[in-house]
Amino acid sequence: MAVVTGGCGFIGSHLVRRLRERGTFVIVLDSLEYGRRENLDVNDPGIRIEKFKVGVDNTADIRDLVRGAEFLFHLAAVKSNQGVYSSEVLQNINVEGTEQVIKLAASVGIKKIVFTSSLYVYGRMTAPPMVETERLNPTNDYGFSKMDAEQVCARLSNQTGIPITCLRLFFTYGPRQYAGLGYRTVIRKNFERILRGDNPVIYGDGNQVFDYIYVDDVVSALIQAAETQTQFKICNVGSGIPTTINDLTSVMMDIANIQVKQVEYRPADWTVGSFRIADTAKFEHFMGTKSRVTLEEGLLRTYQWMRDFRA
Repeated sequence: MAVVTGGCGFIGSHLVRRLRERGTFVIVLDSLEYGRRENLDVNDPGIRIEKFKVGVDNTADIRDLVRGAEFLFHLAAVKSNQGVYSSEVLQNINVEGTEQVIKLAASVGIKKIVFTSSLYVYGRMTAPPMVETERLNPTNDYGFSKMDAEQVCARLSNQTGIPITCLRLFFTYGPRQYAGLGYRTVIRKNFERILRGDNPVIYGDGNQVFDYIYVDDVVSALIQAAETQTQFKICNVGSGIPTTINDLTSVMMDIANIQVKQVEYRPADWTVGSFRIADTAKFEHFMGTKSRVTLEEGLLRTYQWMRDFRA
């Protein structure tokens, strides 16, 4: 049995579906403010969805529910783009909520915890690739909350003896990335424009470089992390492959079979000059995995889902 917080969200729903394919009974804890029940098979007897807001609701109310679980995947968090959240709210949910969930896991004998952190803990937007050992310098409240939550994980792993792996996720994309479920990437936005018959938009010169990883590869990383019995560890999860917005958009237009390729360039935004790529050496060494879905294949799957979902 596994517990997944945020299991009705974008990445969480893909994780729950994969766990069910493996025959795992899953307890889903989700506030349902942004996650959607319909992301999962609500008629599946192997899934139990419980409305629960991490950092707000009392964990004592769900202690019996999660007792007997082997793994906890803690994905629930609020993002800085989801409504207007103060730094206090991010601290309560992303940091204090993480502490409460880990203590709950310790009290019921859960054997391994996987926590999803973020590239935003690094803060910087320039080369070289980001490595886990570098000094963190987050620049927004979300990044600070994830950095503080990692420290909570390290402290409680030492105190409780529960192995905890923190995965710093890079730019994850794929089907079911609705507005509100994580950061609405340029992939989602430009495919939406293309499906409306509008030109894709690029802000600035399009030479910004990002690390895109397909959601299925993130799910594989989450499961491998759970099944690797190490003590506290932090690993980047990305493709490690630099992709410019210009190249990304060109591939997207090829996939959508646009005959007349026109891109609308607009004034540069805050991403100008970005080079945000994961150094994946540590993850590949400890977990033995690399990104398996190519950018072209991942974009094709995403486009087909968006096209069919829109129809």
